[in-house]
Amino acid sequence: LHYPLRRQRQMCIRDRNNPNDVSMNYYHGRYLIVKKRYKEAIPYLKKASELSNGNAEYAFRLGLIYGKIKEYTKERQQYQKILNEKGRYKKALIYLGRNYYKTKQYPKALETFEEALNIHKKSSYMFYYYALTLQKTNQNKKSIEYFLKYLTHYPNLSKAKKAVYNLNKFNDFTYSNFSIGDKIISIRNMDYLENSNEIESYSKQSLNILSLIHI
Repeated sequence: LHYPLRRQRQMCIRDRNNPNDVSMNYYHGRYLIVKKRYKEAIPYLKKASELSNGNAEYAFRLGLIYGKIKEYTKERQQYQKILNEKGRYKKALIYLGRNYYKTKQYPKALETFEEALNIHKKSSYMFYYYALTLQKTNQNKKSIEYFLKYLTHYPNLSKAKKAVYNLNKFNDFTYSNFSIGDKIISIRNMDYLENSNEIESYSKQSLNILSLIHI
């Protein structure tokens, strides 16, 4: 539990006798999320959202919880409510697109991600799930473009391995996955010299690892 949230948790314990305190409800809810006690967190996030007159961040966190417990209809309704009341709230728009993707509503997912792209030029979740949605709608060339954007900007994030797998599946080997010990890392392949056929395969792998250091 990182320091600011731990400190807020201590404040929640101090203020636990004031159930109508916005911060107490919000940070106690977040504490329960960190502990993966998602269903227990719901009433606290709901109360925080109500007491704050629909604070977008509090309402968004509530949507995330519904997603975690796979209540996708409630998750979607939460994001739609934020967008209706607060306008184009970045995170709600992107996660609404992801919700449509997860529930196989691909045309709606495309429409939502394209709206998000017109407003927000860079987001790991947007690039990754937009690429997956394009793949599901047989727009493979554009899908490759957005997997590459994801890996260019976010090569060390959790979806990198899967993004590389999807690229390689379409014979794009700009990136490759390598096992180092018990970890898998995603590495951008180097552009070799014209006589690169003289480089042994094990040397190429070493060069690729060196290229990672310079990304």
